[in-house]
Amino acid sequence: MPMQVRVIRNIRKRYGCPASVHAPITAALPPQPLPKSNASSDFLAMLLAARVR
Repeated sequence: MPMQVRVIRNIRKRYGCPASVHAPITAALPPQPLPKSNASSDFLAMLLAARVR
């Protein structure tokens, strides 16, 4: 069975009130194994498993 790669988009909603003077609030990103990277933990595990073979 060949490897499959899926792209997962994390969509963060922005909430704000038009009558409010406060800035809109954006949800936080989920924690990432490598900061400032698009690699997920599943992708890093796949790379390690492929390298060991």
